[in-house]
Amino acid sequence: MKILWISYYFYPLSGVGPNKNTFLVEEFERKGHNILVLTSNPNKFNTIIENLHKDNKVFNTIRIPSIANHIFLNKIVKGIKKLLKKHKTYNEKNIESYSIKVNGIKKFIKDIINFIDYQHSWFIMWKINKFRYIYSIKKFNPDIIYVSTPPHTGILIANDIKKSINKPVVLEYRDLWTGSHHYNKVNILKKLEYKLEKRLLKNIDFFIFATQGIANKHNKIFGYKNYKVIYNFFVNRVHCDTITNSKEIIFIYAGTLLNQYNYDVFIKGLEKLILNKNLKIKVKIYSSNGNILKKYIKNKKLLEIFEFGYETDINKLDKLHCQSSIFITFLFSKKFRGVVSSKNFYYLNFNKPIFVFGINECQEVKQVLQNNYFFINNVKKFVQEIEKYTKNSLNYKNSQYYINSHSLKNRAILLEDIFKNIIEDYTELTK
Repeated sequence: MKILWISYYFYPLSGVGPNKNTFLVEEFERKGHNILVLTSNPNKFNTIIENLHKDNKVFNTIRIPSIANHIFLNKIVKGIKKLLKKHKTYNEKNIESYSIKVNGIKKFIKDIINFIDYQHSWFIMWKINKFRYIYSIKKFNPDIIYVSTPPHTGILIANDIKKSINKPVVLEYRDLWTGSHHYNKVNILKKLEYKLEKRLLKNIDFFIFATQGIANKHNKIFGYKNYKVIYNFFVNRVHCDTITNSKEIIFIYAGTLLNQYNYDVFIKGLEKLILNKNLKIKVKIYSSNGNILKKYIKNKKLLEIFEFGYETDINKLDKLHCQSSIFITFLFSKKFRGVVSSKNFYYLNFNKPIFVFGINECQEVKQVLQNNYFFINNVKKFVQEIEKYTKNSLNYKNSQYYINSHSLKNRAILLEDIFKNIIEDYTELTK
């Protein structure tokens, strides 16, 4: 098969999105398929149409210039802050009013800038150089187009390409566009995005969703039934010893933190645990928005056990996770909306207990994590599970069957079968 693989996130970027698409492309090429990757050239203004080298491998890529939206947002907000500070009403007494104004303006500008998604520039550059890119794609002559989102501007790009070359399109949603749990935009923008997405989806031949919860919500909004749920995968490439030091427990969280998550039980439980002088606790948070969790920590003594940082290098993250005792993840503070975070599959590489903090248990998360899953919804249970861990009586272990079923190889086989069937059906329809 010849596959046009559209993904903003790809090597040399690191993180869940880039790693997922890079690993899958590598696996497809190992199986003998020919892949052209249409991706971003982050924070650069030049287009690159060339082979991209990674270790001993070479990727055939078209890399579109891209500048992240938040760079523009930060500059605009910085300018607004300067203007407001120069205004005669700004002083120490009305600092709270000033903050409210700045945050309100920032939210409004952010909604406008992030209309559709947070990576506009690669779509704008696509439009500017569209005919050049289409020429290269026609020359490659793919059998099928696969687009992995977010960012959802990838759907607009795939739509343009389909109009030019008339090939079937498979769309993957790792997160929703309309109804996303990440954003709460003003109503007029929500309506505009819904209408745009509805129109674009008419040209999609098949859908893939990263979780059943996302699939259910999407189908409730749009009603499409030609889909399959394909979870993320883990590569099972990390080998490290599990820490069993009962005198020190290292919690680790790596990934995005959201205001909608429930942190109460985790924080209150830690406050109780640090009273035990025989127990040494560290909490390592690797996130670009660690301040979201920081604001819940009122106890200065508790704050001392936290270490906040940000790391995207996969090899460094592997080492950090090997050093940990227990992984943590959070569910939403309100009724859980069915998002199985991709970090869970990364956690499974290390075969360690995963503490899931929330109010309402999510069966889909439980199903994914299986023996490594420990649901914590109150302080008492949190303390009890830690006591079990210190006594080496916390039972957890990945089964070999489960490792195989969630492997990269298994995911590639599922996708390959879908691609083959769609190409056959599309060929019949277009005869």
